[in-house]
Amino acid sequence: MEKAEGVSPSLLGSAQGPEEAPAHLKDLLLDELGKELFAAHPGMSLEEVFRRPLREREGVLHRQQVARDLEGKGLSAAFHHYFRAVEGVRVRLKRAAQARHPWQARLYFLQAASAYLEGVGALAEGLARHPLRSEGLRAYRDYLDRHQKTPWKHGLNFPLQG
Repeated sequence: MEKAEGVSPSLLGSAQGPEEAPAHLKDLLLDELGKELFAAHPGMSLEEVFRRPLREREGVLHRQQVARDLEGKGLSAAFHHYFRAVEGVRVRLKRAAQARHPWQARLYFLQAASAYLEGVGALAEGLARHPLRSEGLRAYRDYLDRHQKTPWKHGLNFPLQG
């Protein structure tokens, strides 16, 4: 399945269906997977997206392939690192919004941008280091690789502590 240039590929497949999780979620121990993946990253609304049942066979297979790839500790660690980076971005943006001085706000904003770039870069490296079987993660790896090579990004790669 070819993706348009610049369009983010989906790791979830089609996301149609009701908001509540299916009754068999607990029977299949998928609730434990949710605790492992999503509890450490509140506020990102990941759980509601992944728990939404699919109606199409292709979407179910797509998610299963991605989940199999994510079973590897190294690959799941790369995503956990990215999620922590995104949490850091949110914290710094909140600080920027609450800053009393414009220069302080600008510093927090630059720190947020730096954390974002570091997180995306680390995720791209993690995806590149691990063999990927799922079409979804391979497409996402290629998307991040193109994203990392964009000219605008190179001027923004700067280390800021905070």
